[in-house]
Amino acid sequence: MTTEKTGQRSPRCRERIGLLTDSRATALRGVLIGVLAGILAAPGCNRGGPEAHLETVQARRGPFEVYVVEDGELRALNQTTIAAKESGRIEWLRSEGEAVKKGDVLVEMEKKELEEQYELRMTELKDAEASLQELQESLETEKKDLEDEAAGLETAVKVAELRLKMVMDRPTEAERQKTEADMKSAKLTKQQAEAEYARNKQLWETGAVSKNDLERSGCAARIADATHRRRELSYKTLLDGATELEKDKAKLDQELATLNYELARARLESQLARLAEDIKRAQLRLEASESRVRRLTIQLENCTLRAPHDGVVIYYQRPSFHSASRFMGSSEKRKVDIGTRVWLGAGLIELPDESQMKVRTQVSEANVRYVSVGTKATVRAEMLPGAEFHGQIIWIDTAGHDKNSRLDSTTLRREGRSGINVFDVEIAMDEKDPRLKLGFKARVRIPIKRFEDVVSVPKKAVTVEAGVASVRVVERGKPARRTVKLGDENDESVIITAGLQGGESVALGG
Repeated sequence: MTTEKTGQRSPRCRERIGLLTDSRATALRGVLIGVLAGILAAPGCNRGGPEAHLETVQARRGPFEVYVVEDGELRALNQTTIAAKESGRIEWLRSEGEAVKKGDVLVEMEKKELEEQYELRMTELKDAEASLQELQESLETEKKDLEDEAAGLETAVKVAELRLKMVMDRPTEAERQKTEADMKSAKLTKQQAEAEYARNKQLWETGAVSKNDLERSGCAARIADATHRRRELSYKTLLDGATELEKDKAKLDQELATLNYELARARLESQLARLAEDIKRAQLRLEASESRVRRLTIQLENCTLRAPHDGVVIYYQRPSFHSASRFMGSSEKRKVDIGTRVWLGAGLIELPDESQMKVRTQVSEANVRYVSVGTKATVRAEMLPGAEFHGQIIWIDTAGHDKNSRLDSTTLRREGRSGINVFDVEIAMDEKDPRLKLGFKARVRIPIKRFEDVVSVPKKAVTVEAGVASVRVVERGKPARRTVKLGDENDESVIITAGLQGGESVALGG
């Protein structure tokens, strides 16, 4: 009785407190406090409060969701690393933290040397264009002259061929008839002239005509005779055909005309081929010059880096190794600045778009098999108390790592590896809220299991002693401890697989 008056606990109570253990690794401090409160409220442990003041809750029957709660960090869903497209020095840099629109200039590289090269190559390009145009005009002019010459020689060949044919085909019927008619006409003229001369001779003897008339008629008779003989010779010669000399001469004329034509054609083709080669070389020079100009144009364009989308400028942090840091096995990160020399591909600016956010978190290897791309999740930002956001998993890393491996080198050396293997997970947030900022800490709740019809109670209603779980079932205002079997749990409640029915009242605090 003295013990009760002074408020001290009985030996039985102290024994129960000493034996109180929680075999579940996931029991929270709140559960322990609830268990302790339940023990203190048990008969014989403390006579402080009546049973009427017990806080109770009904065992719930229905769907039950098992989820994990992890810490995470807000990042931009759409983030682009702006990298150098040319090696060189930074001439101008957009201020860090400045909001930019798509197309705004972010970085300007030094380009004086490139501009000088561009001017030189443009001069070469214009010279190459002029040279090509001159050669093309020369080709057209020479081609026309050579083709005109060849056309004239081709005509000469045709004339020589026609002349040869005429020589080889002698006599033609028309020539024979004409020559024969000429010969007969000359014979008739001769006969008439001779008759005239004979008549005048008789008349001269009688004195009827003068001697002059006699001599004139005699001369005419001799001319007519000579003409007749000449026509006879021509007819005979015609019937004999062309002489071998004439035939040979006609053949040589035809052959010479043909050779001259072929020579002209060969010269034409040779000249055209030479000019075509010159033009081809000029075209290659022009193409090479155009290629150099295009390359320099691209290089000059690459010296100006623009925002591919709206976002906020964050300077890229590059590892900068110094002798001291190398000796210590770490690296110092430095941001780019005006005058910094960078190489092709080096990161310069991170450009996150804050209009839509995502959360980077981790899921343990024990639970990663329960989640997949598309799994829904809820997010709470620490800086926005009471606000809840929704999203879904968009990426799960294929390789796990130690939970502490992402810590900085100093913290990692201090804390060491955790021994817990986790997988990085990203969750795209459905809502767009301007209050959400990059780097905000967040708590992410990801469902991993769902039971449709089970009995569950709050965790603080359960007591676990020596591996045996129990609850205090309240009947008619009095609690009675009952052993139960536990199933899956979340951070608030636990499934009762046996020993309790839905709707029964249980006391909180175990």
